[in-house]
Amino acid sequence: MKAVEYRVADEQVRARVISLIANLNLAKPWKVTVGPYTKKRSLNQNSLYWAYIENTISIVAKETGNDRDDLHEFFKRKFMAPQVIEIAGETVQRWTTTKLTVPEMTDFINKVYAWVTSELGILLPLPEEIGR
Repeated sequence: MKAVEYRVADEQVRARVISLIANLNLAKPWKVTVGPYTKKRSLNQNSLYWAYIENTISIVAKETGNDRDDLHEFFKRKFMAPQVIEIAGETVQRWTTTKLTVPEMTDFINKVYAWVTSELGILLPLPEEIGR
């Protein structure tokens, strides 16, 4: 069975999810995750993030001499929890911004901003000052 995700907002969907769980073949284990629904960021928000982070990385790279890709990887590892992926029995950690929600992305940008300005002493524009 392919993984499915449901947004439960009415009794009909809740009943369908309960039925799906009740009929799982227990010959193998299943992963069931339930949590509050959060909106993913829009294309506009994603565009704003990349405009801001690209600008930030460019400024930091220029000031420190570090590679832009290395800086982006550093920020992800410093301020994000890794996604844990299991492949063929091996566990792999991966850091990515692609699946962050709006609040998570805002938190990430704020952490990068605070760290760069306080630890490196580099003056950055505020996120709202960057536009596309």
